[in-house]
Amino acid sequence: MNKYFFVFALLVLGLSNCGEPDTIGRVSFIGRADGWRADAVESNLESLAASAIAQLSDAQIAATGRTRESIQAQYDLRVTRETMVEDCDRDDLIFFLDNGQMRIIFGNVGCPDPQDPGILAGFNDNFYRADLDATRFELLRPDQSLIANFEVLELTENVFRLETTRTVTDSLVGTINYDWALRLVAN
Repeated sequence: MNKYFFVFALLVLGLSNCGEPDTIGRVSFIGRADGWRADAVESNLESLAASAIAQLSDAQIAATGRTRESIQAQYDLRVTRETMVEDCDRDDLIFFLDNGQMRIIFGNVGCPDPQDPGILAGFNDNFYRADLDATRFELLRPDQSLIANFEVLELTENVFRLETTRTVTDSLVGTINYDWALRLVAN
């Protein structure tokens, strides 16, 4: 009778663990052996900047010698730089190594502008740290000082989405804190 009770107890214990999320498995997706590719960048900078510019008075704008349209064009260009993922970025692979370092393997497509650092440039040769639930992600310098905090919006074996808050300050428009989210896809 005792052996049946023991088998029954093991069966109940085994079934009670089914359905609990495997958080260790989720964090392990970060270090996938085939690496990740940049797929898209999302930001709310465009709407926040348009709102801030709309709130400027005509007198404030006239005092700068610029037009509302030229100020908007300046922010439109910044939004494009912040969110565009060019073909030369899409073929680069980023690897999150076991020692916490990040390494980029550049693809064959070169970016036309040599001054363009690429979407993933800030990650290369820096380090990362994530919590076991893979909800937080920190971008660190080699000396382990913090560059940026990210919230992990999605992490599966095929998609890794990170979001952080960035700031842009302009003497006319003021300070804008905006969300910037990077979507990586499995290679």
